[in-house]
This record gives sequence, structure tokens and C-alpha cells, in this order.
Amino acid sequence: MKSLNASFPHPVNVHLVILLVLAAFGLLLSQASWRAYETARETSVAAEANALRFAAAAATYQQSLFDHTHQLLRVLGGISLTQQHDAATCNAFLARQLESFPEYNNLAFADSNGLVWCSARPLPDATAIPGAIAASQKNPRLFSFGRDSAAFTLPYFTLDGRLQGAVLASLPAQTLLPIKNAALPQDAEYGMIDSRGKLVAAYPSLAAWGASDFRFAQTLHSGSAARLSGPDGERFYISEPMPGTAEELRLIVRLPTDGSGRLASLALLLAALGCTALSWWALGRVLSAHVAEWRAKADKKRLHAIHRWRDKAITLRDKFRALYRGHAPPRPDTTVLRVAYEELKGAFANKEARVRQLVQLDELSQRLQSCMNTAELADAVARCAAAIFPGSSGALLLRAPDQATSALTWSGNNTSHTETIAPQDCWALRMGRPYHSQGTSAAACAHVATAVNYVCIPLMARGELLGVLHLAGLPDNSAAASAIPWAATAIAERTAIALAAVRRQERLQLRAIRDALTGLFNRGFLEEALTIEQQRAVRRGSPIGVMMLDVDHFKRFNDTFGHDAGDALLRGMGGILRHTVREGDMPCRYGGEEFVVILPGADLNGTRQRAEVLRAAIEQWNPQHNGRSLGTVTVSVGVAAFPLHGDTGQAVLKMADQALYAAKHAGRNRVAAPKA
Repeated sequence: MKSLNASFPHPVNVHLVILLVLAAFGLLLSQASWRAYETARETSVAAEANALRFAAAAATYQQSLFDHTHQLLRVLGGISLTQQHDAATCNAFLARQLESFPEYNNLAFADSNGLVWCSARPLPDATAIPGAIAASQKNPRLFSFGRDSAAFTLPYFTLDGRLQGAVLASLPAQTLLPIKNAALPQDAEYGMIDSRGKLVAAYPSLAAWGASDFRFAQTLHSGSAARLSGPDGERFYISEPMPGTAEELRLIVRLPTDGSGRLASLALLLAALGCTALSWWALGRVLSAHVAEWRAKADKKRLHAIHRWRDKAITLRDKFRALYRGHAPPRPDTTVLRVAYEELKGAFANKEARVRQLVQLDELSQRLQSCMNTAELADAVARCAAAIFPGSSGALLLRAPDQATSALTWSGNNTSHTETIAPQDCWALRMGRPYHSQGTSAAACAHVATAVNYVCIPLMARGELLGVLHLAGLPDNSAAASAIPWAATAIAERTAIALAAVRRQERLQLRAIRDALTGLFNRGFLEEALTIEQQRAVRRGSPIGVMMLDVDHFKRFNDTFGHDAGDALLRGMGGILRHTVREGDMPCRYGGEEFVVILPGADLNGTRQRAEVLRAAIEQWNPQHNGRSLGTVTVSVGVAAFPLHGDTGQAVLKMADQALYAAKHAGRNRVAAPKA
């Protein structure tokens, strides 16, 4: 019979086979150890998560149980039978109540000394409640807990409020501690601690907890879960508050942690990895020796053939090199290289310019977000345009209902703009799209003095035309000079969005201080402005004039011509006040048909003169509504001055009101001042 070595051309290396088997076995053992560790860890984590959910659900259930017990004890405490101290009658009554509440073991009454004298089921003689009965107790108090039941007590009182005794209710222990839970390990333990950390109840028994270190009670007051080590090993504790009793109670769920099993799995894993590494190292040493031996025994003829073909390849390479040197191609034209270099250089310059423009646009976006009004917005746009297009000029034209007004202009050449332009003066406004003018042959907008290279871009936001961005003196030496620069379009888009936000904010501010009907300042602005002007007048030592005017017989206008005509009359009054008062004076609508004008720096005589001018202007006014004349309108005016008629603005306003009533009593259509 042939041997094993005789069956193969090469002898079998026993050491090599053993090392391969050991290495494979080490890998399998390492994988099994890691799976065992992962399984133990996942089982522990799942048990802890289930315990957390169980504790929360059990605490909620116990709270409802305590609330039900509280209600039952309060009802029993108000029964009049307790005042008769008839034990037999009371026993029968409680027995009937116990049939209605089968979830309780027993019900009883105790006197003020804690001695039980009446119960639904028999109790040992001289059964008493430990501890004094507190009259201030509001919730049930747990006073005893056995393996089978837990007893609660609540004080009850006479009709005149004196403490009479206590009502007792006994619950089965398994009802209070719902210990059956298939998701938790069988060796899980349950208990209750009071506010001092004392264990008052436990399952399966207090003896299982007796040898443990109960320092966890203080730890669990600040959290709901903790890992603590004691004489019996490391355990996982979960705490949930149990509200509804007189003394603070907490439910405790205790799980043993399988730390030793996981440590054993880790130790086995490390040992397996070490053995595997050692086996592979030895295997490498053996294989390296065999590889060296196989190389030494390689066929020298094959190596010789390889060397011969390598020499032929080198010879062929040398011949091609000689042939190439004899027929070298002509040198390339340097003009083509220079053109390519210039194109590459221009591409890099354009890239750099694009990055610089993007940085400027990003800075513009940041500034536009913080602009509070159109002046700040126009300044930010001007700075960005000047930075992106050096030497250019421009203007930000804001559109009004009938015209576009130049908010701000900036100049880098001789281009000029008028302060106000009509919509037909700008091709961009007329066409509703960007307009690019190049050269003298192009049609220039009427608001541009000379036909230079410029662009007008409409500012559109939410379908509304807000204005025009005008940029002149743009570079025209680029290959894309015929197109509108993308940076100009980007500036216009950002400006339109920010302008819409600023306009919306300005409209909100205007509504806050302006009267919607007349366009004058409202009463809130009047009170604030009067206080500010008073402080300024005190610092400067200057007076303040105040006039209060009222439309004479305004009710007659409403009754004769209707409320729409009355509103038209008040709007007209607002227009007369705005155009008649001096610059710096503040006309306000005080309420209804009453108006107030604040005149900073005016004394009493100056205020009276301005009031006469205003009264005469209104008397000469001929208001119309729907093509119908409303007749002659007159006003009565009362004037006063600060500090002549009061040391505060409100006091002066009150004196002007009194003068107004004096003008009305004197016959209306006149100006009156307070009597000295």
C-alpha cells in the first residue's frame, strides 16, 4: 500500500497543516466569542429597557390605585355611622361596602388613639395603627405592608371639624406591586422606598434585600436609573415616583447584571485572538522558508529564456531611438503656444474675477438683510456696484404710483441723472425687462444724458415692479460685452428682494403712527411726540405751541350728506393741515372730527397767528364729494403754550381743549386762548 507522501509529487508538511488548522480554529472561536458577548449585552440592554417601561407603567397604575383609595376613604370618613360607635352596625356596613369593592381585603375604622373598633372582616384584638393620627394629613398614608396585604389610613372628622379617628383600607400586595411581567427576567425583584430611603415593601421578600447596601436610595432621588455595586454584586436599579400618598414613595425594580458572563466572553475573545495571531505568525515563518526553497529550485532554463527576451526588447528599443533621432519632427510654432498661454491666463483671470464678484455679492446679501430703510439699502447697493464694476456709475430709482424717484446716485464718470423721472423716460420701465444700451447708435433712456454703455434692470418682487437699477460705464472690452453682466443681474435680484422687505417694514411702521383716513399722525404718536418735545423744550428753554381744532357742526354734515361725505371732509381736512402748517410742525388727528397741531418753538402769540391762518384757509375751502359741494366748512380752535399754561405737555393739551370749548360757546369759527 502506497504511503500518503508517495501519492503526491511533494511531501506533505505536517507542521504546516497543524498551523493552518489552529489559525482557522482561532478565527472560528473569536467569532463565536464575539457573538456570545453581543448576545449577552443585547439581552441585558433589552431587559433594562423593558424594566424602564414596566416601572413607568406600574407607577402610573399605582397612582390611579392610590387616587381610588383616597376617594373611597374620604367617602367612608363622612358616613354618619361612625359617630354612633355601634361596632356591630359598623361591621355590617363595612362588610356590605367590601362586597362593592372586591379589590380590597378589608375596611375598618379606628378611634383618635389609633385603636381599631370596627372592621369588615375580623382582626386580632387590640389592633392599632402605629404612630399618631395627624389631622393635617391630606392623602392616604401607608402604615403597614405584609407579604399578603398593604394597609392605608386617612383621618376623618366630626361635623364641627374635630379629629374623630381614621379610616383604614387594606389592598392585596400583588395588586399594589404588579409583579407578573413576561418581558422581565424571572430573577427581577420589586420594592418600595419612602422619602428617607427606607425599604417599606419588597417582592418576593424583604430578606432578599436585607443584606444589600441601600445607599442607592439617595442616588435614585436624583435620577430614574443607576448601576450600583453591593455585597451581592452589581445590580441595575430603576426608580419611579408613586404620587398620591401622604409620604413620598418610589417604586424600585432591581435587575442583576450579567457582568461576569460578558467579562468571560471578552476574555475568551481576547485569548482566541491572541492564539490566532500567534498561529498566523508561525504560519508565515514556515511559508517564507518554503517560498525561499521553491525559488532556489526554480527552472533556470525558464529564467534564461526570460533574460533572452528581455535583451531582445532592449535591443529593439535602442534601434527605435536611433531611428527617431535621425527623423526628428520639426519644433512646434511658438505662436500657437503663446496664444494657448494667453487663453489660459485669461481663463484664470476670469475665474479670479468671478470669485471676487461672488464674495462682493455675498457681502451685499448680508448687508441688505440688516437694512432698516431705503437709504441704507441704496447705500449698500452703491458700494457693491462700485466694488464689482470699478469706475462705473449708477442710480437706484424707486418707483412711486406715478413716477420713479432717484434714491441715490453714485458716479465714476460724467453720467448724470435727474432727481425724478417719469415711467416713460426709462426703456426698462416701459418694456418691463432689462435694457442694455451700447454705443452711440443705441436708443438711450431719457434720464441718461449721453448714450454710453449702460444697463437698466427692473427690480421685480412677487410680480410687483419696485424700481430700476441703473448701471453705466460698464466694461466693454470683453468677449461677452454684448450681454448684460451676470453680476449686474445678481445685484438687481438681491436688491429687489431686500427692497420688498424694507417697503413692507416701512408700511407697517407708517400704519403704527399714521391715521388711516386722514394720513395725519395718530393719537399714540401725539402723546409720545408731546413728551419728547417737552423734554427738548426744557433743555433748550424754548416754548411749545399747541392748537386743538374741531369741525363746527360736523354731525350736520353726516346727517345731510352721509358718512361717506363726512369721511371725504375729514380727508380734505388732513390735506389742508399738511400743506398749511410749517415744516417741523406735527398735525395729528385727536379723535373723530378733532385735530391737534404741535408747534415746537412757537409761543402763544405765534401759535394764535398760525391758528388764524389755518382757520381762514379752511373757511375759504370748498369741499366736494361725488361732484356735489358740501358747503362752507368752519372750525373752532383753542390754543395754549408750554410752559405758560402748564408744566407738562398733557397739561397744556388740556388747557387747549378748554380754550376750544370756550371758542365754541362764543359762537364757533374763531380762535380762543385760556384766560390769564
